[in-house]
Amino acid sequence: MVKYLIYDTETISENLNTDDINIHDHVPFMVSYVVADEHLNIIAQDYFTFKDTTKENIFKLYLQQAP
Repeated sequence: MVKYLIYDTETISENLNTDDINIHDHVPFMVSYVVADEHLNIIAQDYFTFKDTTKENIFKLYLQQAP
């Protein structure tokens, strides 16, 4: 039985010329994920990437491809 969905996003910053870290300036280009049971045994794992990294397209692709 599926109990956990564990995911990680890889992002690129839109504002590379500053020392300030703002999570809203980061754009995801890849999401990796693992589906695990209650004992953390891996049931499935995979990743997907975003081909067009405009904010609007990233959001649309995420909604379509997210497990």
